[in-house]
Amino acid sequence: MNPIFMYTVWSTIAVAAVVSTIIILRLLIGLGPLLARLETIAQWLEAGRPRYAQILDDLAAQLGELRGISASAHRIVSKAEGVAGGLQVAAQPIIDEVHDISQAVRRVHATVAAVRTGLVTLFFHRRAAARGPQIVREHEPES
Repeated sequence: MNPIFMYTVWSTIAVAAVVSTIIILRLLIGLGPLLARLETIAQWLEAGRPRYAQILDDLAAQLGELRGISASAHRIVSKAEGVAGGLQVAAQPIIDEVHDISQAVRRVHATVAAVRTGLVTLFFHRRAAARGPQIVREHEPES
């Protein structure tokens, strides 16, 4: 191989290694403040752990209470549905009878209205027959 070519290849490799080392060092130096910040955050979270644990315990207790309330409400609703179903069964004959009575009252009302209309018409025609024929005059325009 050509010694100039080999010198160029090894020089390029050396420059790349130096540049890579410089870039890695700059990145590592930039990671220092980030690591310090992450350490501070970790300490803050660790300091707050008892509070978080207490909050989670309180939430668990309240969730248990809510489950108990939900179960009680479910029992009450199921009992209310049973009572409502029983009342509906008990009240249905009364509703049917009231419906039948209202139908009868409507029929009687219609019959009374028909009789009343018939009597009014009968009396009107009797009066008209007793009076005799009416002469209808047309109004004559004046000159």
